[in-house]
Amino acid sequence: MEEMLKKILDQMNSHFSKIDKRFEQIDKRFDCIDKRFEQVDERFEQIDERFDRIDKRFERVDKRFTGIDSRLDNMTLELKQIKVQQQENTNVLRALEHKADVHKAEIDKLANEVAQVSGNQKNILDNLEELKTDVNLITVTTSKNTMDIARMKAIR
Repeated sequence: MEEMLKKILDQMNSHFSKIDKRFEQIDKRFDCIDKRFEQVDERFEQIDERFDRIDKRFERVDKRFTGIDSRLDNMTLELKQIKVQQQENTNVLRALEHKADVHKAEIDKLANEVAQVSGNQKNILDNLEELKTDVNLITVTTSKNTMDIARMKAIR
């Protein structure tokens, strides 16, 4: 019986050895799996870091867009003010053009009047020349008549 027990014990030891070997293999596999999980964890940490950097970049881009939006709002307001000013300038320019047209018409009218006055003046000067000539003739004739009268008085 002792032998049988020894045999059974040996068989059991053999089985336990096999089971131990299998457990060692399983432990090795679990170690490999643990390493892989650690690698996966490291990769996830790297991915998280990348996402954090991407988030920071997006925040900077968002701030830039906010700044651009603010600038565009300011530019839109300035553009509206420029349009209003341009409309006012256009109205002033039109009024000035109208005034210039009125002044030109007045100047043209004055130029016509000056031309008429100048024509009238020439006409008057021509008439004066004729009158001067007539007065000279009358003076000459009067002088002759005065001489004739003086001769007649002397003869009598």
